[in-house]
Amino acid sequence: MISLSGFTFSHLKELVQFICLFPQLRTLKVVNDDYDAPKPADLTKALRNFDLPYLDTVQMELVQTENRPRGSTPAQSPLVIHLVDWLTSSLIAGHLHCLWMTYTVESVQDDYETVEVMNRLLKACGSSLEELAIAVQTAPGFNQTWSLDNLKGLELGHNRNLKHLYMYRIPWRTISGFLPTIISTSNSRRMETMSLTFLPTTEEWPPDIRIEPGLYQFDVFMELDAILAGNFSTLRRLDIDFNGTVDQDSFNILRYFPKLSAQNGVVCIGSVDEEALRPKWGLP
Repeated sequence: MISLSGFTFSHLKELVQFICLFPQLRTLKVVNDDYDAPKPADLTKALRNFDLPYLDTVQMELVQTENRPRGSTPAQSPLVIHLVDWLTSSLIAGHLHCLWMTYTVESVQDDYETVEVMNRLLKACGSSLEELAIAVQTAPGFNQTWSLDNLKGLELGHNRNLKHLYMYRIPWRTISGFLPTIISTSNSRRMETMSLTFLPTTEEWPPDIRIEPGLYQFDVFMELDAILAGNFSTLRRLDIDFNGTVDQDSFNILRYFPKLSAQNGVVCIGSVDEEALRPKWGLP
């Protein structure tokens, strides 16, 4: 495994040449740090066509403010954007099995350009992708009101053999905006497991969930139940970790999943250990 963090390459070409020094590389992790991203550089045909046949797992962080909102002048492309461009133009993306993308929020603006970058990589992975993890986090010190409406643009339709989908640390008040939309884009006929974890919040609950003080309805989960039951006949387990966002002792959560709950044991409410996925994928 290689973890790229806290370093500087003058040009993308140097970065790619470095990665290509490890022909038996299986796992690549890219961490955003306070360093200068390499400048764009034309890659030789050999580098563009280079393959790392054993590489099947990539983890990367995409920071929201590294790009401008759609229609504005593009910002300097960061390291991870360059890498995505290389992965999608080479043979590598076509045999990636596991992809972990962490989306870091640093702005109240919806960043559609970064979502388009994520979609390019998902499309290039195509039917080879079997496991996908999407984690949301906020930058240290960022506490403004924000949404994830731009994530509605994520497309999973090219990943027809997706078996496992993990969505971690989803802020509770954003779920009705994008969660069912993303999952409905998948046309996988091999989906086996799905994990969802939510972040607790002290803010007011969304209007579409609050119906009166102390009483909440979960229409978004009934919508999700219909999508999962209708689109994924192979789904055998849905793990949900509310992390204190709801009082699980006061509400019968399963009643909001009537179709999946009819299949005994499919919906599991409890603790989801995000860290357990890292060693499974060969990540630190």
